[in-house]
Amino acid sequence: MKKSKILIICAIIVLICLIVLIYLKSSSNTSWIDAYIAKEKDNITDVWKCEYKNKTVYCFEYNVWDGLEPVYNDKGKEICIIGGIDGNGDGKCPDFNKNNCENIYTTNK
Repeated sequence: MKKSKILIICAIIVLICLIVLIYLKSSSNTSWIDAYIAKEKDNITDVWKCEYKNKTVYCFEYNVWDGLEPVYNDKGKEICIIGGIDGNGDGKCPDFNKNNCENIYTTNK
């Protein structure tokens, strides 16, 4: 009887650990976005949450004449720059477009 109680408790602990791991893996830490917006609030006009190559990325639009827009992964690492005078950015994401994006921040400028 005592062994079965211990086994049940161990099983519950393992289940709770698995649930926590699944939650942590599925939720990405995007607090860097709020910090970045606060730092660049006078320059950023929009932030777009996009799907690119089956991953969540973020595209930042700036109020600048050349229209360069950096694209970051969900950890805040820049993966490419789109737009620009010629529309090619830095060439690292030539197939990126905003068709699979939702606006998550705008200044309405």
